[in-house]
Amino acid sequence: DVSTATPKVKQSGTYAPDTANNRWMGSIAVDKVGNAAVGYTKSGTATYPGLAYAGRTAGAAAGTFDQTERALVAGTGAQKNGYNRWGDYADLSLDPDGCRFWFTGEYYVTTGYNWQTRIGSFRFPGCT
Repeated sequence: DVSTATPKVKQSGTYAPDTANNRWMGSIAVDKVGNAAVGYTKSGTATYPGLAYAGRTAGAAAGTFDQTERALVAGTGAQKNGYNRWGDYADLSLDPDGCRFWFTGEYYVTTGYNWQTRIGSFRFPGCT
């Protein structure tokens, strides 16, 4: 709840819309009308690591995400074994307009050690 000067946890949970993929390196932000978005890395045994986001509008039922998962960028490669860092530069932030979310994170175009950075933006309905 960010409606007062002292924000506090209003609800919490785990977002896992399927069992085939993992989601990690999450970052959350809330827009000026109370819509919450989360950006994260998504991968699985049949999915290269890519960036995705989902969220909930301010009027959604507690414990639900009514803004279903969307890909920001699909990965097309993986990190080689022996390299143990991931996501140091991931962040979801709110634009000064109070409505647009900006998400940045890493993914791979080809398997190796050279990750790429993607920056993208989105907004949820009802915020103008």
